[in-house]
Amino acid sequence: MLFRSFASRSGRLEVPGDAPVASDVHSEAAQKPDRPGIASGGAGVRRKASPEIDRQRSAAIERARRLIDGLASLDPSTQPVTEASISECRQQLLELAGLNLVALPALEEFFQRRQDVRFEGGSGTNLLEASTLRIALMKLLFDFSAPDNEQFQARLLGSLTDPDEVSLIARQLEIAAPRQYLDLIVQAVRRSLQLARSEIGRAHV
Repeated sequence: MLFRSFASRSGRLEVPGDAPVASDVHSEAAQKPDRPGIASGGAGVRRKASPEIDRQRSAAIERARRLIDGLASLDPSTQPVTEASISECRQQLLELAGLNLVALPALEEFFQRRQDVRFEGGSGTNLLEASTLRIALMKLLFDFSAPDNEQFQARLLGSLTDPDEVSLIARQLEIAAPRQYLDLIVQAVRRSLQLARSEIGRAHV
């Protein structure tokens, strides 16, 4: 399976040995965020990156954007789902995982757009072994380098209202840093429940 259970840290996604890993770039990404926002709060002391590192990092961020755009263009309800397309999509996701922290600016942009692709209810249900593209991408965050991935998820949680998304990020944060983000998790759950109750109320008006 592409995604394993998040019941323990041993359930992390394994990236094949031949998947591209931007190990020399994402360490600098943790020090120098692409722009202010969700991805900008995890760095400590920032070092001045060399022009070559800047070039590599910019290229990797652009590659992450293209991978996400490719995944976001999927529409299982209108496009035939084949073994080849499933394999290609999962390879794109693995490549995105290999980019590690340098992919955070591109992921931030995607999450802020509120764009999504739903995979359930048809032959594409298990296209990425997740019900939606947002869920699939959120699962990737669990395997990015700490503590930046935790800080990114904590800020992301503050913007979520969907119960499934809140539950996933809350579970990942609790596994990564038990009780450290408990107050934030409680606030997100309450916000999600309040929104659900208001929607139910409107439906009965």
